Amino acid sequence: MVYIGLSFDPSAKLNGYLKLGWAEKKYDKTVSGKDDSFDKFSTLVDIGYDISFYNQLRLKIIRVIEEDIDTNAPFTKNDVNLNFRHVFARNEKISLSANAGYGKDKFERSAIDVDDTNKIRDDKTWYGGVGIGYDTQKWLKFDLNYAYIDNDSNFKRY
Repeated sequence: MVYIGLSFDPSAKLNGYLKLGWAEKKYDKTVSGKDDSFDKFSTLVDIGYDISFYNQLRLKIIRVIEEDIDTNAPFTKNDVNLNFRHVFARNEKISLSANAGYGKDKFERSAIDVDDTNKIRDDKTWYGGVGIGYDTQKWLKFDLNYAYIDNDSNFKRY
């Protein structure tokens, strides 16, 4: 992976980074009929905006190459996540958070599903959650979170 990026903190309200680059995977063993390399445009974005001292908004965007756990097939992972955090004014050690996001895994090569059909896998994920946090020290934090994830795939196995 090669990235060129920008990290910024221009004001007390806006901070984060933006990285743009290229990711490539090359495999030692080749399989007949398949290319032994996989490369794509890649990006990592993490932007935070402090609405006030007690309210923060964060946007994360990723586009990277990953591999399937079961088949080792490379795919492009795209994910967008929006997070909101509120710190209580009466006790700044307690905070509430909420997040929502969408992800899509784009496979380039076809594979065989459990019903013996040969097709290109298409996975989509919607997720969201809420949580409460307690900062005991600057270096120690406890969180209790609830997450809901809806995975959808055109493959019956997934």
